[in-house]
Amino acid sequence: MIKKRLLGIALAAIAMFVWGFAYWMGFGMIVRPMKTLPAEKETAVVEALTATETDTNVYYIPGMPETDSTAEAEAWTEKHKTGPIVGLVYVKEGKDPMAPGVMIQGFIHMLITAFALAFCLCLASDRLPTYGKRVLYVGLIGIITAFWVDVGEIIWMYHPVNNA
Repeated sequence: MIKKRLLGIALAAIAMFVWGFAYWMGFGMIVRPMKTLPAEKETAVVEALTATETDTNVYYIPGMPETDSTAEAEAWTEKHKTGPIVGLVYVKEGKDPMAPGVMIQGFIHMLITAFALAFCLCLASDRLPTYGKRVLYVGLIGIITAFWVDVGEIIWMYHPVNNA
């Protein structure tokens, strides 16, 4: 029984990995959820970040006040209202997007996710007597998670709907 479950977990992780590849190399290239700045604008932004010796991190503009000062909070609110609002993941040293280490980390991420979902299936097995109901249960976990994360980004981080 354990061998079957481990095989199922491995197959689920492989299916997620293949689906992710197919999405980003197929559908993701068509809908382009992340837009590209025109080359001259991209160059200007990169030059500005490089010139200021910005460290690798995630940045938001306007940046949240670092004190409890009412004046700083009001200034931040005004900047937020007038814009622009920027969310920036900045990796100064660059990365190879297809490096084997990235692929391995991605697969491990999917393997852990598949394990967690298999665990949920096991927990639900006595309350949900049919396999179809258990799969529906895990599917609903996925839908709820996607809704929580993607709609949350639309509401709280102002991501456009086509980027969620």
